[in-house]
Amino acid sequence: MSQVSDQVAFLRARLDEDEQNLWLRLNQPHYETCDTFREIPYPCDCGLPERLLRAVEAKKRILDEVPYEAVIIGEYRAGLYRAIEHLVSEYSDHPEYREEWRP
Repeated sequence: MSQVSDQVAFLRARLDEDEQNLWLRLNQPHYETCDTFREIPYPCDCGLPERLLRAVEAKKRILDEVPYEAVIIGEYRAGLYRAIEHLVSEYSDHPEYREEWRP
């Protein structure tokens, strides 16, 4: 596997974990100031979990572009690789993160 493929696999696994954890917390208050928290199944309306779920989905869509990079040359491919490095760096404290991935 190439370094980019390894990074993409690592990032997909972390995003799947994040998504699962967010769904588990969706019906819980997120801040002490979430005063509109109601009984389950109604989450508080601060918007945080939904926004974080959208962020996970957006990152997954970026990763979906990676298999197509092989047919694209030049700066676009380099930029996509750099974007993957930066997305992966969010998880630099994870035990499976590799130091050589640091941007």
